[in-house]
Amino acid sequence: MSKFTVSKSGLDQFMSGCPARYPLYRKYNLAMMPPAMAFGIAVHKLVEEGLPNPPSIENLQAVEVASKLLRLTSKLG
Repeated sequence: MSKFTVSKSGLDQFMSGCPARYPLYRKYNLAMMPPAMAFGIAVHKLVEEGLPNPPSIENLQAVEVASKLLRLTSKLG
C-alpha cells in the first residue's frame, strides 16, 4: 500500500487555478530529484519498513543512517 503524501509546493501548484499546472508538476518534478532527496527518501523508507538483512550495497550509507536513527529512537523511547 502506498502512502498519500502532500507537499507545500505540490499544493501550491494544485491551488494555482491552472488545471494543467499540477499534472505537469507531478510528471516533471520527480524526474529531476536531487541526490540528497533520494537519499532522504531511502532512509525514511528503511526506518518505516525495517532494515534489510543483508543490507544492499547500493543503499549501504542509507542503511547505516537508518540503523543509527532506529537505535537512537529505541534508546530514547
